[in-house]
Amino acid sequence: MRPWDRLADSYRRSRALRWALELALLLGVLLAVDAFQTRQHARGAVPQLPLRSLEGAVVPFSNLLGQPLLLVVWAPWCGVCKLESGNVSRARGWLEPGVRVVSVAAAYRSVADVRGYMQQQGVDYPVLLGERGFEQALGVRAFPSMFVLDARGRVVRSTQGYTTTLGLFWRAKLF
Repeated sequence: MRPWDRLADSYRRSRALRWALELALLLGVLLAVDAFQTRQHARGAVPQLPLRSLEGAVVPFSNLLGQPLLLVVWAPWCGVCKLESGNVSRARGWLEPGVRVVSVAAAYRSVADVRGYMQQQGVDYPVLLGERGFEQALGVRAFPSMFVLDARGRVVRSTQGYTTTLGLFWRAKLF
């Protein structure tokens, strides 16, 4: 019997081997899709990002550094962002104080829209406003987008689309 035939026979007989190989294949596909979706995201050191508080004060990006940072970028009109909002809140509870969690509202029409979103979703995590050029600086093309930065402000991981609480936690802790 040839080696390939033995492997195929083992695959047919062993449920555990089938599950392991199929799970590995699924994980590989998911990682490939994630890499493709985030190919435009910023990598390495992030430039000074234009941010403001809800009250209009300029917030220097350097103020967010000094410890790892989970930066979640969303838009008030984004349905998926609404689904993920509770996950961000729970992840913040699990991650802080070791990892700072900050969200940035982007592609908004008015601060009132952002405040309405926050009230409707029960947002209990910090929210800043992304100014003109913010999305381009990070390469954001879809919402929500999430970036994990090290203490010096370098992107070490990013993703876009819905992420579970465990997914946010896992991405923020594995850097």
